[in-house]
Amino acid sequence: MESSVASHIVRATLLEAHPERLVLALPGTDYRLHLSAAGPVGAKVGSVVRGRIEVYARRIDVTRAGGQFIDPVYGRPRIIQGRVVETVPESSMIVVRALVPLHVKVRPPQKPADFEIGALVNFSVDPGAVFVPAEE
Repeated sequence: MESSVASHIVRATLLEAHPERLVLALPGTDYRLHLSAAGPVGAKVGSVVRGRIEVYARRIDVTRAGGQFIDPVYGRPRIIQGRVVETVPESSMIVVRALVPLHVKVRPPQKPADFEIGALVNFSVDPGAVFVPAEE
């Protein structure tokens, strides 16, 4: 099956753009995510940007209860809980919907095949979550 990872794009408002980080507001929420930029964003503060958010997970656990969230609401992502919407074995990645789609790098010995589509997962995130602007 061909991967649809490219279709898992985030739309957010650019609140701040610094050389070392971006601050993105997720629409319809109070979330303010502090992320590194993978390249020039090419947008003005206050405008909507499109792209993907990539994070490196520590151990990923399947859980049976709770909702979708990114913790903290303000700052760099540290803990994420959401549903697996895609697995990408060739990239050692899963896509998790936790308010927005997140591209999650899976650390060995775990692998994407360990997680079923629809599973509710919870994990801590390494520092350095990245926003990769979408090509227009």
